[in-house]
Amino acid sequence: MCALRLQRRPRVVRDLLGGPLASEGVMAIITIERRVKAINDRIAAGNRARLNEARVFAVNVLGLFLVTRAAVPLLKQSPNGCIVNTCSIAGLRPSAQPLPYAASKAAVANLTKTLANALGPEIRVNAVAPGWVEGDWMQRTLAENYEGLFARRARYTPLKRCCTAEDVAETMLSLIESNRFVTGEIIIVDGGFSSTT
Repeated sequence: MCALRLQRRPRVVRDLLGGPLASEGVMAIITIERRVKAINDRIAAGNRARLNEARVFAVNVLGLFLVTRAAVPLLKQSPNGCIVNTCSIAGLRPSAQPLPYAASKAAVANLTKTLANALGPEIRVNAVAPGWVEGDWMQRTLAENYEGLFARRARYTPLKRCCTAEDVAETMLSLIESNRFVTGEIIIVDGGFSSTT
């Protein structure tokens, strides 16, 4: 049943992107790009670190806020208005993640709870907070250390493996389709690692 839902999901997403939400989402993205450009213009060319910090916040926090604001009128018309944000365990507890990333994900956690309070009862707002997710991004980030660090992480995880994109997607779909009385929650998807270490 779950596999069937996952197979149908891309068509639903394509339909949403081709509908009225597309213009709102595009406007939000254009606004984000303009603000990032404005920040870029103000920061000296030699100060690349500040530009990257501003970009992380523009995408992770401002982008989420603008897209949510654009989607709210349509979500209020839905019988099951629901938003699921992407947080990270890095935003919930100290870690070795870069400070701007961790702080931006902490802002996402707070924004999720604040939006749940502001948009209920018409719209539920939750977030997933994955641990280390297997895949290209972590391979690029960890480079030659990827295999060893992921094997070590799996050994210390109660479920003896690391998170996959499918684990995150399944949790998100569950929040959307099944958990109609859950809002303002941050669901950690890391096999129990952050609860036991």
